[in-house]
Amino acid sequence: MKPEIRQTPKAKVRVPAYSPSSPILIQSDDDFETQGWPGEGSAENPYLIEGLNITSDEDCIIIYNTTDYFTIRGCFISSVGTKIGTGILFNETTNGLVEDCWIQNKHRAYLLSSSQKCVVRNCTASNNDGPSFTLSQSEDCLLENNTATLSPYGFYLDYSIRSTLRDNIADDHTVYGFWLIHSGESILTGNEAYLCSSGFYLYESEDCVLVDNKATGSHSASALSDGFRLDYSQRSILKNCRSFDNQRHGLFLYWSPRCAVENNSMSMNGIHGLAAWNSGRSTISDNTASENGDSGMYLWHSDGVSLIDNNVSLNLENGVHLLSSDECLLRGNDVEHNDIFGFFVESSSDTYLEQNYAEDNEDGYYVYYSNNSTLIRNTAHKNMDVGIELHYSDNCTVIGNQVSNQTHHGIWIRDSGTGCRLYYNLIMYNGVNPSYYNAIDSGTLNIWDDSVDLGNFWSDYDGTGPYTNMGVEDRYPQTAEYYITEFPPTIDHPNDVDFEVGSLEYMITWNPHDYSPDSYIIFRNEGVLDSGEWNGGPISIALDGLEFGVFNYTLHVNDTYNNTSSDTVLVTVVDTTPPILNSLPDVEYESGKTGNELVWFPVDCSPDSFQLYIDSVLNNTGTWFESNITFNIDGLDVGIYNYTLVIFDMGGNSASDSVIVTVTETTTTSITTTTTTSSTITTSSGTTETTSSTTTTSGNLDATLILLVSGGAIGVLVVVVIILKKK
Repeated sequence: MKPEIRQTPKAKVRVPAYSPSSPILIQSDDDFETQGWPGEGSAENPYLIEGLNITSDEDCIIIYNTTDYFTIRGCFISSVGTKIGTGILFNETTNGLVEDCWIQNKHRAYLLSSSQKCVVRNCTASNNDGPSFTLSQSEDCLLENNTATLSPYGFYLDYSIRSTLRDNIADDHTVYGFWLIHSGESILTGNEAYLCSSGFYLYESEDCVLVDNKATGSHSASALSDGFRLDYSQRSILKNCRSFDNQRHGLFLYWSPRCAVENNSMSMNGIHGLAAWNSGRSTISDNTASENGDSGMYLWHSDGVSLIDNNVSLNLENGVHLLSSDECLLRGNDVEHNDIFGFFVESSSDTYLEQNYAEDNEDGYYVYYSNNSTLIRNTAHKNMDVGIELHYSDNCTVIGNQVSNQTHHGIWIRDSGTGCRLYYNLIMYNGVNPSYYNAIDSGTLNIWDDSVDLGNFWSDYDGTGPYTNMGVEDRYPQTAEYYITEFPPTIDHPNDVDFEVGSLEYMITWNPHDYSPDSYIIFRNEGVLDSGEWNGGPISIALDGLEFGVFNYTLHVNDTYNNTSSDTVLVTVVDTTPPILNSLPDVEYESGKTGNELVWFPVDCSPDSFQLYIDSVLNNTGTWFESNITFNIDGLDVGIYNYTLVIFDMGGNSASDSVIVTVTETTTTSITTTTTTSSTITTSSGTTETTSSTTTTSGNLDATLILLVSGGAIGVLVVVVIILKKK
């Protein structure tokens, strides 16, 4: 495996033009207003403290006993010299938001104490002497997209339940990157811890969920230098996490029973990839543990654990090691290329191993002082020593396993193992020279057949009489050739798959096996999806491009003797994401005007239907298919209308947008006409008087156009008369 290239975290803080300020103390909601901070204290218009540079050895921003909404944004805070004081401190505060701030050279950077529903996002804490981000006795708070560097603790939660930590980075901390103590029901997703003494450490924090987190390079003299460690934190979930190059364990469950560990990767850690101590009844499935310094997976005093469909390889000691862990189930695990044992079951009674695969280990399956264990339909192939070894283990059952091509023995019952039953096993071509054998029985009272009519299938059986060799007595043997020609391929059953529509990373991988493989066919529902030659190895199919719904994927495998096996995996594509709907501006138009319309552009992976409401009354319904939705709104009477579009996808999710449509009256033109009348009067004295009168007519007028044409010998006179009539 290539070493991981570590990217130096980039600061997420914007750099405003800071204004120098002295420390701020707010002790009640009223202080926001009396101190002159802008805003109203509502969710829509919170009080705002922004763009300040506070350099002081005191606590710099202190907010007590408030419930109004407020925001601290874009501030730079530091000590003058010695790292003392707290940068931002909340106490008994609700509805506070801190974003885009940078705090350095303080004792504590961000401290939320006895507070609720507060958010710290896009902030940086660097080179502080105490914890960078602290939640103490707080509830329902969110820390999102923050970066903490160069301090003892990155993110420290103390008695703070239902916290959410999302997309944060903890880099180069001398103690813990993320430490939760007595902080149950918390969610950690998308966080990363680099070069911390311990990446993620949960102590007495029950029912937590850790998804998509990464821990890399935890190294120190501490006994807690693990990528992920859960102490006394039962019923927690770890999923899709990665733990790489840590000094001790990739993942360590300590006294944390009933946890679910799914689809994690644990590689190149100093001791175990995964270790579980006193953590019974946990389920560990679909994980990868490779290139670790000891065992890939190690269980100690953890009864009733289920290890299912894990891939464990290239570890310096064992693949899977159970010590004093009774009643465990190991099913469908692929364990290859480990330096010592593939499966080491030590002092762990009533262990059940089914459909596991072990190749190129020292022993495939080593069962030591583990009475009443069962091995059924497992494969041991090309291991360096023994395929299945029962050592001081009584009353074990070994049925239907395939044991082939070991360098030394195929099956070995050692040192007085007694009362074991072994039948229906294919045992062939084990031992590279005559001093090694398909099977050796050094115990007593072991039975190598079903006591009815069938024993095992042997490559060195000559077809006559019972099979007896090296203490083995099989009364009803068959040849290996009979098994190969008459028995169908073996095939595992991968887990059913659920995923969100639009996801691309999912696939199904089957691990069928046969000594004479031939061909395969994959059906999706009733149609053939893929087919081809089968070489005996895994068969995979990608699940890209599936729409919302439920699908049956069925694999049929055939061997050259026309034997067939099949398995069906149920794939459910869900849609939990609401559609995206653009928001339209309000519309105003004049009555009688045309060409008015509302055009929405919804987006979703599984579009379904829409509903249009006008003034809360359903007006129109239909289906949509990733295209625009358009409504003509011409012809409305004068008034105000509320148009609301609600869209749905196939998952039942919805989105809506409302538009106010205002229709105004038709605009009319007012015409004012002034008429002047002149008259001439001649008096008796010969004086001529001219008088004039003016008439003004206003209002909405009809204009009548009269065209008068007069002709004569000299030319044509055209007179245009406009007669205005008042309506």
